[in-house]
Amino acid sequence: MANAGLVTNARTVIDYQQFGKYVDGKTALVAQGGGQRGIFTSGVLDAFLLSNFDPFDEFYGTSAGALNICAFLSRQAELGKSFILDLTTAPEFFHLFSLYAS
Repeated sequence: MANAGLVTNARTVIDYQQFGKYVDGKTALVAQGGGQRGIFTSGVLDAFLLSNFDPFDEFYGTSAGALNICAFLSRQAELGKSFILDLTTAPEFFHLFSLYAS
């Protein structure tokens, strides 16, 4: 498969035939969960918000990714970061020695 595009200091070349396959489709934002990936994703989505970048048609997230997607969709920068750093570290959220069987 040939390169679909080439960016250099001198010029930009785009293979419009290859690129055309993707122009009319939907674009999804998928955010994964899990510890450090979640906090990284919250920073990326905050950068998207600050740049007013939202070309997405559909949104999918799991665990921390779902929280980050909620923050992105509500247009609240740093809310995803707060979910992860503030809420999940609160003693009411999780305490190793106070787990009870129901």
